[in-house]
Amino acid sequence: GNLPVVTKPPERRGDRLYWTPACPIVAQTFNNTADVNGATSDPSSTGWYLDASKVPNAVYFAMKSHRIKAQTLGGVGIWYSQPFSIAGWTNVQIDAKISSEGTFTSSEYMTVGYILDGKETDFETVHGSFGNDSTPTVTSGYLSGSTVQIVVKIYNVTAGNSYYYVEQYDVFKE
Repeated sequence: GNLPVVTKPPERRGDRLYWTPACPIVAQTFNNTADVNGATSDPSSTGWYLDASKVPNAVYFAMKSHRIKAQTLGGVGIWYSQPFSIAGWTNVQIDAKISSEGTFTSSEYMTVGYILDGKETDFETVHGSFGNDSTPTVTSGYLSGSTVQIVVKIYNVTAGNSYYYVEQYDVFKE
């Protein structure tokens, strides 16, 4: 016989409603098994990796306490998510929650962007210090394509106890 179709009501998280399975497509808070202190990559399907090639003398650029910590990079370090399939979806968005601790100059920054089907686009740059209570969630416009990869460029040269963080990231459809 025919089985009844069970639909689940949306789940409210903050100011967003999530439907299953439509949303979120990927939700990552750096709690995978691979996300241990000191890790520089997470090979899981919702994982990430760091490109530290331009910051060989960084004081710290790795996982720390369930977030990516960047301390005195001395240049631009780049964090990448894994590429995620968004084929068959329309009006997908990505976001990244970023934060800072300590004092940065206005020339230092975090830029959030994405690579959509091989084309890289930056869409938001936050300069200087965000304030210790500020963790902006930077959200893209609507995207459609085959694959998307989130990119966060971190320019950080201040010596001492000032840190930039990537706190979490999502690929979602409202």
